[in-house]
Amino acid sequence: MDKGDVDLDSDVDINDAYAILLFYANKQVNNPASFHDDAELNTCIIAQAADIDEDGMITINDAYLTLCYYAHQQVGLDITWENLLSGRVDNY
Repeated sequence: MDKGDVDLDSDVDINDAYAILLFYANKQVNNPASFHDDAELNTCIIAQAADIDEDGMITINDAYLTLCYYAHQQVGLDITWENLLSGRVDNY
């Protein structure tokens, strides 16, 4: 399971950022929130793919980082999660 790929389609894209944001928003208002109907798979997604900054929580920052990663990819910039999380990215 790849970091950021919460919809498990083997690609980190805007749909993943939206899903993380929706998860976060639902949690904030105490609504049910999940990425998948299968509870075990949902737990794995949360732990391995959705918690981008690895702070133990799914927050708006995780959605933001996913969107940043996607945006860098879309304009053809070489991006890794390691570089994005450490702040070592080119901003054009």
